[in-house]
Amino acid sequence: MSHRLFLILLIVIAVALIFSAPTFVAAQEPTGGGTLTRDLTGGAALIFRSPANPTVHAAQPTGGGDVGGGKVTGRKTSKTTVREQDQILARANAARSAAQPRYSEAEQQYQLAARLAPDDARAFAGLGNVYVDQGRFVEAVNSYKQALKLQPDYGAAYMPLAFALARSDKYPESIEVYQPALKIDPTNPEVYNNLGFAFNHANRYAEAVDVCKQAIRLLGETGEAYKQGFQERNEVLSHAYKNLGNAYNGLNRYEEASEALKQATKVEPTNAAAYFNLGLTFYNADAFPDRYRGGAFIGQHGSWNRSVPNGYKVIFVAFENGRPLGPPEEILTGFLDEQDNALGRPVGVAVDRAGALLVADDVGNTVWRVTASNLR
Repeated sequence: MSHRLFLILLIVIAVALIFSAPTFVAAQEPTGGGTLTRDLTGGAALIFRSPANPTVHAAQPTGGGDVGGGKVTGRKTSKTTVREQDQILARANAARSAAQPRYSEAEQQYQLAARLAPDDARAFAGLGNVYVDQGRFVEAVNSYKQALKLQPDYGAAYMPLAFALARSDKYPESIEVYQPALKIDPTNPEVYNNLGFAFNHANRYAEAVDVCKQAIRLLGETGEAYKQGFQERNEVLSHAYKNLGNAYNGLNRYEEASEALKQATKVEPTNAAAYFNLGLTFYNADAFPDRYRGGAFIGQHGSWNRSVPNGYKVIFVAFENGRPLGPPEEILTGFLDEQDNALGRPVGVAVDRAGALLVADDVGNTVWRVTASNLR
């Protein structure tokens, strides 16, 4: 390694190491579905699937009560009004589901449906879908709540409502919505995972541990208990382990936190959040300044298939009350040369008996040792 490898001074110990390099894939964005990543260290995610359009009951004017659809409730409605209502909902659904979604048109049609039949939960659920697709979470919350007020068994509204509440940082309310969602679908590991995510953000770590473990049990070691495909099962399982790791961290059970996060990496090594922050250790020694105590040192192994490389450094994230505090601080950098060739890739981080930070580099076959005098 050249002397320009690092921007900060280091004491170097040369040690032969052999590690395998994982694969990088781009993380999904939450728009219209996917995952929502919030926890910088654990890469924990809130699983979210784009909600289905309200069902149009053209053949059954009075509607049905299935989980994904909804029905016209309350006052007596003429068959003509119901047919017109279904036609409006069908136009709204088509506008939302177009190759290039026409959200303005969809919103207008769902609003028209709500005025025509103000007791039809489907119209308000459709509005909620349009709003959540666009990140208009306050409006989404209001619309889904109205749908559930009209039809409490409208199961399709619970998950997107809880998601919208979480995106609005209203975690206690989100928890209250996920819990009845479990009564509707008690074997869905995604609900348990998301509930664990919300519990973590509400500082209810012991409860987060319980529900994350339940998600892991439902997913099973082979995934046979889960109704989705193998790759999808592994992604959800990886997130459940990350949420579990963050819960253990909130309880100051750092060894268990580290093991859970390592398990997340083993389960889904192609998940960006699972491997990108490949090495993690919480600092509980006394050699570094006080501000480092209880925080996390994270080895970012780095991408391999991006035009602009990401990672290739070690960062520090301060923690307060079990949650990340402030932006990350770069601790070890310079693993790329001017042409973006990798001179090194941090893979594992640990704290030695003297309280120094050890960083394993699987390209340079080196362990780098950072002491208090090296920190800026």
